[in-house]
Formats: sequence, structure tokens, C-alpha cells
Amino acid sequence: ELGRRNVDHFAVYLMHDAMEETLDAYGAQIIPALSSGRSPSVGLKQQAPQNSDRSPVATGYSGRSGFGVRPALLVVDFIRGFTDVESGVGRDYGAAIDVTRELLVAFRAQALPVFFTSQMYERDLDDGGIFLKKVPALGVLRRGSPWVSVDDRLRPNPNERLVEKQFASAFFGTMLDTELRSLGVDTVVMAGCTTGGNVRASALDAMQHGFRSIVVSDAVGDRTVAAHESNLSELDAKYADVVTGAAVISKLMGE
Repeated sequence: ELGRRNVDHFAVYLMHDAMEETLDAYGAQIIPALSSGRSPSVGLKQQAPQNSDRSPVATGYSGRSGFGVRPALLVVDFIRGFTDVESGVGRDYGAAIDVTRELLVAFRAQALPVFFTSQMYERDLDDGGIFLKKVPALGVLRRGSPWVSVDDRLRPNPNERLVEKQFASAFFGTMLDTELRSLGVDTVVMAGCTTGGNVRASALDAMQHGFRSIVVSDAVGDRTVAAHESNLSELDAKYADVVTGAAVISKLMGE
């Protein structure tokens, strides 16, 4: 539809439900402008949503989707380019990788499906689209480069699928949805990086594809603690159950 209308860029503005008294001043002004066909003013001062003493649960957020009957483990982009600081885009995710290793042991012991993803591009980077214009540092992730290999501490077994992707979500432009369904999977348990980027995008898409989405809080990481924690909060409120690695392993063991 956007292409048909010759649109080459658009803005998305998220406005909380006015019934929750969280519609901010910018939202209050932009809605009438868009409805009338006028161009909204640029540079309107954005005001923070009003604070509420009500908890997320009390206002209808943070429900539990829980585990289904057949979970799969999805390790999102724990590749050398993201786990080695020498790449220029990597961080030290050692603690999260340690928990991911424990998850791998538990899933493999139960003969449950395990998937890995790797973000990679052709040598000319033409398949990166606008994403590489936004984050040009990702250009180091060229196909065949050592940076796109799964971190040595998490080497996939021969029967475990490596999903190659170019964008944030493990589902976008891949066959992951079809592969999960063919294996009878109803729950996707996620580890990887980054919490607010590729993990969040994958968790959202898992839910939107009809899977129970579970993010393992101590098996994911981000560039900063603040980004990690704020995104875990949003994920748990709206898109996924955020739980610890110990809780997942306990569930798999039937405890």
C-alpha cells in the first residue's frame, strides 16, 4: 500500500490509550491534524505521559502466556560479530552466554528443537537495504566473514538449524515460522542479543505468528544495562513472558 502511494518514508508515533490518561500533548495535537488532512507541525514539544499509580497488571498488562507443550530454543545472533569487541559492534555478553549454554544442555537433553540465527550480508551489502543506512556498522557482517559465525562457546550441533537473516527479526524474510510449525513447536524460548533490538523484534514476531514467546532475562543482553532493563520491562508487559534461565530449566525438568 505504501509503495502504491509512492511513499518512501513514514513516521510511526505510539500513543497510549487516552482512557488510561497517558495520551501526551504531541499525540493530542497530531491526531486532529492527520484526521483533517493537514500536515502536523514539526518540532512540537513532546510531554511525558502522566504517571499512574496503577501497576501494569492492574491496568491490563503483564499477563502470562506460559509454556505450551513443545518449546524450541532460539538463540538470536550470538555470533562473533556481536560477542567480540574487536568487530566494532560487539559487546561482552559472557554472563548471558553462560546461561545460554545451560539452556542448550537442557534442551538437548530433552531432544527439543534448537535454532540459531546469524545476521549476514552479501559482499556488496545490497541486501541490507535501509537497515544498513541506519546502522552502517553492521557492514562488517559479510557472508563468509568470521564475524557471522556462531560464538565458539555455543557451537550448534549438526542437527541444529542456523537461520540466516538480514534484518532484526528472526522471522522476517526467513522460513523460521514454517520450520517451527513443521516441528509442532508452540513456544519459542529466546536467548541472544540485543535485548532491545533483534531479541525484541523476534519476540514480538513470535507472538504475532501465534507462538508463546518467552525471553530469558539472564540469557540476553544489550549495549547498556538501562536499554536491557527497559526493554525487558516492555517485553514482559506486552509481548512475552520474561523469565530466568533457571525457571526455564526447572520447567523442562518437570519441577
